[in-house]
Amino acid sequence: MRMSGSGSGSRNPTGGDTGRAPRVDFHHNFLTLPYALEDMLAAARGYRLGITLAHQNLAQLPRHLEESIAANARSKLYFTMSPLDAKRLVRHVEPRLSEHDLANLGRFHAATRLVVAGEEAPAFTLRTEKLPAPVPGRAAQIRRELRRRAPTLTPTPPDPTAPQPQADPRRSAR
Repeated sequence: MRMSGSGSGSRNPTGGDTGRAPRVDFHHNFLTLPYALEDMLAAARGYRLGITLAHQNLAQLPRHLEESIAANARSKLYFTMSPLDAKRLVRHVEPRLSEHDLANLGRFHAATRLVVAGEEAPAFTLRTEKLPAPVPGRAAQIRRELRRRAPTLTPTPPDPTAPQPQADPRRSAR
């Protein structure tokens, strides 16, 4: 199941998309912010920041977060799901699609409801393409390129005037 945030990133002068679109898989497991995720989703639209939040089922989300995502994630993409999740999510794709449609999507099929030009388009199903075969050696090539581009860290010598750490008195009591 995938729920996508607001529209795409803002346009640059050459007409291309700036590509500001973080993708957060299993966001409920590790996303700890000093402010609520639901506030971030609401603010993202104002910045034209598209956020993709992905999770496996609704049981992973607290109810308030599920409702916030439902309200603030404008475009939604669903892959096959349990009948229980279909019952709760059908409101986003009715009247064009049913609970049965959501719970019985085939391999490489998805249901979606998109926001196009600021308006909700009717829900529809689509067929995705199978991923192409991996390119032999591509992973090693990417790692080499990343290492080449990574900044070189120059160790800084310790400041002799800085306070020196003291021995932990609990360790010297032995």
